[in-house]
Amino acid sequence: MSQRTPVAAVEPDEEVRREVHWHSSRLLEAVALRGHTTGGQEINSVTCTSCWGKGLRSPCSARHSWRVTGVASDDLPAALSRIASVVAAHGWRAETTGGGDGLRAWATETAEQRSAGYSFAASVDSAAGVFSAEVTSPCVRTSAASDSVFG
Repeated sequence: MSQRTPVAAVEPDEEVRREVHWHSSRLLEAVALRGHTTGGQEINSVTCTSCWGKGLRSPCSARHSWRVTGVASDDLPAALSRIASVVAAHGWRAETTGGGDGLRAWATETAEQRSAGYSFAASVDSAAGVFSAEVTSPCVRTSAASDSVFG
């Protein structure tokens, strides 16, 4: 019988933390909403979708999640439009999700080098007056050989 060994939680290093916070700050500036921001300093280690699909379960990326609550419902849809415009001007690609209540964006090859591999997802809940966001750092395994069985 095979026993699964739990994967130890790995904290992102200080450089990764700084970069994720920097990208989160740029996103918060683009959102330009009045309300109460929660999410603080906590950055979680995660396994990216690509690695998870390959059966790899150890953390390879970092994610910062935060919310702005108490926002006037009329202000929320415009926030997504502002973000789409700002990121497009900086070489990111954005697409709407959730029937227009969300946005997913990722840095393209025309984005500044500092943003390579970063992505974020944002969504609005107009009824609750909440804007939610997740900023994700690039996978650390992307520099590994593509033919490696172990990722």
